[in-house]
Amino acid sequence: MHCSLLSLLLTATAALQPNKMWGTAAWNWGSAVGDAHDAAAELRSALSTEDARREYLIALRNGRISEASAKLCFALTCQRAGGSLPAPFNDAYSALVRGEYERDSGFADLAACAAPGVDRYNLNVQLSVKPQRLTEFLEIIEANAVSTLREPRNLRYAWGESATTPGVYHFQESFVGKQGFDEHCAAPTFAAWEAFAGSDPFTAEPSVQFYVPTTSVAADHAPCVCVAAFLAALEFVPRGC
Repeated sequence: MHCSLLSLLLTATAALQPNKMWGTAAWNWGSAVGDAHDAAAELRSALSTEDARREYLIALRNGRISEASAKLCFALTCQRAGGSLPAPFNDAYSALVRGEYERDSGFADLAACAAPGVDRYNLNVQLSVKPQRLTEFLEIIEANAVSTLREPRNLRYAWGESATTPGVYHFQESFVGKQGFDEHCAAPTFAAWEAFAGSDPFTAEPSVQFYVPTTSVAADHAPCVCVAAFLAALEFVPRGC
């Protein structure tokens, strides 16, 4: 983790008080004077580069960012989006500003409120690998997994060998919108995968099935993952907060 992000996390722990900020006179959101203004300036300074924002998003998705910091980042990103904010995000943002999420369940409640604003692009993949190509396959997949889990719009990348059929591998992938999948397919590690896949490494035709989840992102993921998805949908990494 970058030093600037580590500093941010330590600052967030000391300066942001869980469940004691939003809706209070001292917080004074939207004003040039108050605790919110000072905290926002500090957060924006720490997240002034795209690399810092990417590291923040990954840390948030992994549960290493405080809820207080994540709420502030969500609010600032919603504020930056202005009139283009999806209705569920606007509802969550408005409730946050009113102080409705300043309770123990507040972070989960925020995630549930904003969840309908996220479209997911999900797929399952099955691959049957030739024994003599297995070592190469595993090297490429492991590199692809590391890269994918760092993509801002990735929600899940899970894979493993069949419990009943050696050499058969299953993958479950989820992205924030088709844009997330397209960005995944444009990554250098995916190009390496495509080159491998085109070299006749399989004993059967790969199976790729796309599907639409019947549950919301808040039902399938922890609140920290949901808020990371909201930020990704609002182009937090390239545009900032």
